Amino acid sequence: MVTYNQSDNFDGGPNASSRETNVSYFNTSLGLSIALGKNRQSADFAQTEETVVYNELAEIKKRLDSAEKEIADLKVTDAEINKTNLIYELDTRYAKKGEENKYANSITGSNVDFIKELLNRGYVNVFFDTNKTSIQKESLSAVNYLRQFMNDNPYVNASLIGFTDESGKEEYNQILSKKRAKAVYDILVDAGIDPTRLTYGGVGEDKTMVKEAKQLARKVTFRIN
Repeated sequence: MVTYNQSDNFDGGPNASSRETNVSYFNTSLGLSIALGKNRQSADFAQTEETVVYNELAEIKKRLDSAEKEIADLKVTDAEINKTNLIYELDTRYAKKGEENKYANSITGSNVDFIKELLNRGYVNVFFDTNKTSIQKESLSAVNYLRQFMNDNPYVNASLIGFTDESGKEEYNQILSKKRAKAVYDILVDAGIDPTRLTYGGVGEDKTMVKEAKQLARKVTFRIN
């Protein structure tokens, strides 16, 4: 059995809007697009674009940190709405695959590290209903987000870490949390991610969450290596 320790102090929430999702979902590119290679623009123009991207990402990070503080103060509802909007903004700031985007050639290594940090800090999670191992359809976008990031960065690996809320006995929660991580693992592998780049495990109850926010404890988080 694989066991992980969680050190992050923030857990995000699912998208509040309802959307239709089907098997063809992974044929879209709703996650992050990172273009690497030769720059076709002038150096001055590229530098200006990169500065714009850096400043915008810094502003998003500042607002995410503010949302995290609200979570810490137990302002769960407002902070979760704010966090969801920010993640949507981050997700749509870059091109879908095959679409034009003025920032596409300005995604630097430091920005990739920033997005990796967001994933590791728990701003993108996969959520589940009580006692279920099937992923909430609103959370499929989070799975696709990780899939896109791993496709764009073939050198990274990911650990999938399952959690439960306080309901159930310890042994049951341990098993359930691992099954949830395995469910995410299976989808990623089916979507084309090399299984050797993935590991999964469960830790049982997420004891960092307050009782009033237990719906946020039923999740799988990502750890990018």
